[in-house]
Amino acid sequence: MTGNRKPFPHTGCLTHPALNTGRATAVSRGAFKRGLLVETWGSADEEVIKLVLPPTVTDEDLTEGLEILQEAMRVAPSGSLW
Repeated sequence: MTGNRKPFPHTGCLTHPALNTGRATAVSRGAFKRGLLVETWGSADEEVIKLVLPPTVTDEDLTEGLEILQEAMRVAPSGSLW
């Protein structure tokens, strides 16, 4: 594995580096205000943002969702990333 990626517990999936809990909450709320439902998961001091996608997601919907998430992350208070 390279960089800051680490295995997701019990699945072997790779995750983005964890956000501090305050930033993860701000990203989740910002995404929701823009029409995207995401979930946070983690401990009291760091979390990851989870996207749960249906197997039928279209490329257009996926692109729109990622753009919303990117904007929510851009405007969330920066704080510590990991």
